[in-house]
Amino acid sequence: MSQTHIVTKDLAERAYLAMLSQKTASDVGFHGAYLSTGGLSLCNKEELGISKLSLVTNYTYNPANSKKLEVKIEGKLTRKWHLAVIEEEGSGIDTMALLLMGYMVNGLVFAFSKKQDRDDFLVGFKKN
Repeated sequence: MSQTHIVTKDLAERAYLAMLSQKTASDVGFHGAYLSTGGLSLCNKEELGISKLSLVTNYTYNPANSKKLEVKIEGKLTRKWHLAVIEEEGSGIDTMALLLMGYMVNGLVFAFSKKQDRDDFLVGFKKN
């Protein structure tokens, strides 16, 4: 039996701040696939390559969804991220993008510090 997790904006903000405090120079981005269990996942280029291998055959992307959005945490922090949204038929809403960036989209959202890292990640995905 699966356990239900309630994810609040406060939980997302705490996970985001904790993730930033652990970010190293080799980390180029993050995603929120584990936000429901309290965390965000930092990724370096090697880890992204491994994740991409399992995603590229089933997921597509829409260039219109590749945005530069800000994470604004009241009184604490504002930072811009380059988003890559990849989608699979029947994808659910990405909680991290909704709670941290106010961006509701179906699919998986990867956020990158640099536009070039985002663009490199999207190479090989089919456009929809």
